[in-house]
Amino acid sequence: MGLYAAGIGIRSTPDEHLLFMHVAIGWALKQLYGIARDFPWYAAFLYAAFTAATAAVIQALALRQGRLSASWGIFVLYMTVLINFVSGLQFTIVGVYCTVAGWTLLSSAATDDAQSRSMNRQVGAFLLLLVGAGIREMSFLLATAMCVPMLVQSWVDGKRVRRKIILVAAGVMAGYALLYVSNAAYYRSSVGWAGFYEYNALRTYFNDFQVIQFTEQTRPVFESAAWSQNDYRMIKSWFYADPVVYSGSKLAQIVGSIPFKWPVSDPASFERETLKTFVNVHWLAVVLVTTWIGIRSGFTRTAPVVFTAIIGVGLLVVIGMFLKPAPPHVFIPVAGVIALVAVLYRRVGQHEPSREAGAMRRLLGAGLTAILLLFGLYNLWECREEGATRREQQLAFVADIERLDPKPNELYIAWGSKFPFEYITPLTTPTYLKQMAILPLGLELHTPHVNETMDRFGVSNLYSALFSRRDIYLISNQAKNALYVAYVKEKHGVDVRFDIRFIGKTFTVYQVVRI
Repeated sequence: MGLYAAGIGIRSTPDEHLLFMHVAIGWALKQLYGIARDFPWYAAFLYAAFTAATAAVIQALALRQGRLSASWGIFVLYMTVLINFVSGLQFTIVGVYCTVAGWTLLSSAATDDAQSRSMNRQVGAFLLLLVGAGIREMSFLLATAMCVPMLVQSWVDGKRVRRKIILVAAGVMAGYALLYVSNAAYYRSSVGWAGFYEYNALRTYFNDFQVIQFTEQTRPVFESAAWSQNDYRMIKSWFYADPVVYSGSKLAQIVGSIPFKWPVSDPASFERETLKTFVNVHWLAVVLVTTWIGIRSGFTRTAPVVFTAIIGVGLLVVIGMFLKPAPPHVFIPVAGVIALVAVLYRRVGQHEPSREAGAMRRLLGAGLTAILLLFGLYNLWECREEGATRREQQLAFVADIERLDPKPNELYIAWGSKFPFEYITPLTTPTYLKQMAILPLGLELHTPHVNETMDRFGVSNLYSALFSRRDIYLISNQAKNALYVAYVKEKHGVDVRFDIRFIGKTFTVYQVVRI
């Protein structure tokens, strides 16, 4: 999304429509890029939001446990969880973290006896929650669902502050509703964006969630919309650029004619994919942190920790049914939320059971502390290694762009993940892409982000432009090329071949030639 805001590669000018972020954030970034085009404002915003969320978590821990224990708690969280947030900083993760930090600060500040300090912290929590909702709506909803046990516990524990919690929480949800309505209204009033969210919701049935399948039973439905099996495969693979074949009305017709089914057709495959979500270092961190707290100090309240974990695991299982499996930018922050709540309810001071425990429990607690510290060191080393690998990939990507030497009058159609946008480092603005016109095949299709580029190059049909013009190239692979060959043969009666124009370490460029 930083490329949209900066107006580099995908667009020729900065734009406020960041698709998932609220348009107010997009507008602010657009103005900043207008002032200093080469400064990484998008990354700076994400890091600033992450820093504010961390400050809120420290405040919340200090209110419950004191400053010294809060420092130890945030150290444990950083070594085991938060370092993974930082090393792979992504807007979905930041949105979850801001939301959880906001609810955590609100829950803790509501019990503060100092009225003026409590009010300041509640205002801070309110603003942080709105930032989380503005960064990504789904992040806000996911994190809020996981914070319900914590808020309920605060309600149960604090009879004096129940009205305060309700008022602030109601204000937050009203603010979220206002953000949602204002963002939708802005898109509806923007030229070319009016039906974006409605169309995007239909599109997810075919490629994101893949709940719509082409089978012998559903074939008549697709044929009634004049779709072949290859048409279905093309949208499943993100090349759905034809405004007639893939119109919103046809998508709605197909979705409305096929009964909804839970997308678990192969339980064994689903089990294998689900294991990928939970068998990893991030969930090992959760197990270590919660076990360490349970043995070493215990919890002031067990219920919110248990129910937060249950909700988090349940949400990931459901998400995994659709996304096959839940992606890292979802399960990493979910695991982190559970660890954060566990640390929040850690018993400290004279009430720690380890102070009066037997020698065996003290020994076990000391052993777990050592294991936790060793795990933290391993986590630091692993993040360092991943960072080094990521830098190598980024350098290889930049080198590939330089070797390709794209010209301003050339158009490169990037088919999904075959052009590695993830290798664009967030810490700098990718000025090396300024001369490269990229048209991504993804959720940007049928939006001004793509239409502006098509108009600039005089393209009305992407499929025919690829085989009829020598200044348009396809970044793809052989499997996707085969889908395109079948599509143009079926729709245009044309046979084509693919000549390799460039092979790099990170992507391959093809010239489509009509036979």
